[in-house]
Amino acid sequence: MSSTKLHAYHDGSSLMLGTVYTLMKIPTWRGNRILDRDHAKKLQTAVENVQLLDKGYYVIVVPETDAGGNVVEQRYIVDGQHRLSILKEARDTGFFPDFPVTYTEKIVESESDAIEYFNTINSMKPMPPQDEDSTPETVINRCIVALEKEFNTSKKKSDWCLRATETKRPFLCVHDIRPLLHTNMGRLRTVKPAEFARRVRVWNDKHVEEIELQMAMTVGVPPIRVKCHERKFALALHPKLPWIVACLA
Repeated sequence: MSSTKLHAYHDGSSLMLGTVYTLMKIPTWRGNRILDRDHAKKLQTAVENVQLLDKGYYVIVVPETDAGGNVVEQRYIVDGQHRLSILKEARDTGFFPDFPVTYTEKIVESESDAIEYFNTINSMKPMPPQDEDSTPETVINRCIVALEKEFNTSKKKSDWCLRATETKRPFLCVHDIRPLLHTNMGRLRTVKPAEFARRVRVWNDKHVEEIELQMAMTVGVPPIRVKCHERKFALALHPKLPWIVACLA
């Protein structure tokens, strides 16, 4: 993304200058609240010129090292999705020229860091307390934090098994977990995040032991199973992630 850094804030984020068409290419972070169409319509009615929507955006940058040792960066919009939805609709219904926009950008190391930053920038409209009815995204975010605390214990990021960006097995991208957690939201609401993470740990360790037994008794064990055993991490072993339903039963 071709942008210019204008200022560095004390929280580690930076004020950036880019263009609206480039900003619109950045996907929305999956832990964000579902787009409120009514709010977007009210905002659209209040705006006479789309060029007035040239500020107030927040972007996270998630760095990851690929198999070749190269650092790749994935960006996500964590705030400003309603303004961007108005701009995209204006673009689709009638062309307007590209124009400069400013946004705040912050590098995060994990999904937990992204969730913490999201909560910080939304502190003026806090998310519902945990003991009250919360949005599905809030419930899922808490579970993601609990799972990362359970499995990403190494100080070396390269050893983390739960990744915030797309990855290959035996590692597991947290974005692959979100849809299944959402599907099982009814059960998920009845289990505290720490308890869910504990159950997942038990499920994981049991399946790592089963792989170890198979390796001791069988020649030609599938490479993915060997990799899972080496990492002591079996959550990505099966693409359909059966442990989610099993640990919510």
